[in-house]
Amino acid sequence: MPATAACGSADESDPVFRPERACATTAGPPSHPVDIPAYSATWPCEPRTAGLARALVRTALHTWELDELSDRATLITSELVGNSVQHSGGRLLRVGVTRPERDVVRLSVSDRSTASPVPRPPDLCSEHGRGLVLVEALADAWETDVRTWGKVVRAELHVRTPRV
Repeated sequence: MPATAACGSADESDPVFRPERACATTAGPPSHPVDIPAYSATWPCEPRTAGLARALVRTALHTWELDELSDRATLITSELVGNSVQHSGGRLLRVGVTRPERDVVRLSVSDRSTASPVPRPPDLCSEHGRGLVLVEALADAWETDVRTWGKVVRAELHVRTPRV
């Protein structure tokens, strides 16, 4: 069966993510096991994409009734997108939000660079260099997966159930 793809595009006039405009491809092996909720979109590797990515994350979390993770998740996503924009040199990046387990939300940013991000002590006089320090502080776990085509940087947030 031939590959099929449904793909819309987000533009500056529509900064709100709409699931029906996200890209979905049904060719080849599934990128996620069946029944794992996921949202993803591919956008230009440029600064305005951070706002689109935050909207995607907020939409997914709201759909899953996990709004309490929204502040942490959107800040992490902004930092990962910002790193990709600043350091990848690529034309596109891909943002994903998945829920691989009931109590885990996984954020991911993929780009064509094979250089792994390295946390470094921030320079107090610089406006840059704090992104991965924030990711480390806010995420329950994070990692980089370097592949032949580029890399995926993932951060996980654990859903905390209220104590009775």
